[in-house]
Amino acid sequence: MFFQRFHELDKRCRDFENANNELKQLNIQLEKDSLSVGGVTELFRRGPEGQTSDSNSN
Repeated sequence: MFFQRFHELDKRCRDFENANNELKQLNIQLEKDSLSVGGVTELFRRGPEGQTSDSNSN
């Protein structure tokens, strides 16, 4: 009985570790995607001469 319970808990622990690792990978991917989106946003924010759109409106 004890060993059966131990194996159940051990499996749950491994499942949590696997889920945690997946979340870490998703978080890393999300950070990469955010940086990519930030870079694209910066490109659109700048004018053709590399100036910000705010300075082009003067």
